[in-house]
Amino acid sequence: MTGGEVYISGPTNGGNGSIDYGDGATATITGGTIMCAGASGMQETFGTSSSQGTALVSLSGSAGDTITVSDDSGTVLGSFVCAENYDVVVVSCAGMVSSGSYTITAGSSSTTITMSSVVYNDGSGTSSGMGGGMGQMQTQGGPGTRGNSSSTSSSSNANSATA
Repeated sequence: MTGGEVYISGPTNGGNGSIDYGDGATATITGGTIMCAGASGMQETFGTSSSQGTALVSLSGSAGDTITVSDDSGTVLGSFVCAENYDVVVVSCAGMVSSGSYTITAGSSSTTITMSSVVYNDGSGTSSGMGGGMGQMQTQGGPGTRGNSSSTSSSSNANSATA
């Protein structure tokens, strides 16, 4: 991913993950914003060859919760309203870097992390490996996204997406 904005709600089935790039493959992020909230069972995140920071954290909540990422000065780097129940959050926003501190808020829960590398993972998922299908995905233009449209993947838990 090199730019744009992607927001993914779901899936709620633990046999699937919001991000799935396949067994043995890796994913890289160099720019843009991606925010995912879904089931933790097969959740993947970006790899260490990324130049933009990414975090995978265990936070649970309900459909309608707002997910927010703020830096250590309180500046909001990204935010979206999740459309499904979730138990893990993956975020990467412009400005996230190795050694930075960030607060990720999900509904009434929050966690503050300090990144020691470009990828932060509290053990809730993997940065490579096999995953499942995607839940509700919203894309909003820019390089590295699917254009200025919304799409819903084939998941039994997916709902109609709106951008």
